[in-house]
Amino acid sequence: MNKLILFALAAVAILGATSYLMMKKPALTAYPQEVIAAFNAYCSKYHKFSSGTDPDVIQYRLSVFYSNWKKIKHHSKHSTYTLRENELMDLTHEEFVKFYLGYRPDAEVTQ
Repeated sequence: MNKLILFALAAVAILGATSYLMMKKPALTAYPQEVIAAFNAYCSKYHKFSSGTDPDVIQYRLSVFYSNWKKIKHHSKHSTYTLRENELMDLTHEEFVKFYLGYRPDAEVTQ
């Protein structure tokens, strides 16, 4: 019985540690300097964050920006058309769909 309890406690501890490590955010040093400079210019150009914005929000938006930035860089090497930075670079695809596509009940319908 004691071995079973010890095994269960060990399993819970391992799962907890794994969850913590998976949720840990990458440090700013994990991003190339070029990306950090591009993100700062992007934030300035599109007036994205105020001085009171939560640093975790900025960190998350940087990670989304970096993901989109990589897609643009990869795409421009393998396609005949161009993708460029715009004011939506810090949105995931799901956020874009949620905010910009779909049903709008307050919109007027004209016939």
